[in-house]
Amino acid sequence: MRRAALALVAACGNDHRAPDAGDDATAHACAAVLTGNFAESSTDPANCPTLAGGTLAFSIPVHTLATTLDVAIDLGATPTPGAYSSDAAMTWSARAAQLIGNGICLYSAGSKVVPHGDFTLALDSVDPPRGTLALTQYVLVYPDTNCGDGDTEQVRLTF
Repeated sequence: MRRAALALVAACGNDHRAPDAGDDATAHACAAVLTGNFAESSTDPANCPTLAGGTLAFSIPVHTLATTLDVAIDLGATPTPGAYSSDAAMTWSARAAQLIGNGICLYSAGSKVVPHGDFTLALDSVDPPRGTLALTQYVLVYPDTNCGDGDTEQVRLTF
């Protein structure tokens, strides 16, 4: 009986090891919701961003397009938690391309493209990056390509 009690106490012991970055990335699934020209959602650690050199970067798998949506936002040399927007960002981009026959559907936004699209970012923490991003991309259609009825794609990321 005494061995059973010791085994029970040992099994209920507290593991004092600190979580490492790999534990956090695996445990924290980031959500992506796309609406507009098409609808898709996923909750997956692959949707989580990286923050390096002041650039917040996403590479979101988009199954509808059979590609990734790549987003990069320059937050400056020393990013801090807070509100960011496309109105104030020096450099940012969001792009995905879908091949359809001989044509392309380009989902595009950024500081160096026309039309620009827009984003709002609420950054709750920088290490690790946590927050929400709302993004509007334009659907650019090559001639004789059917990309759907919408002109824009709305992307909402919770990370």
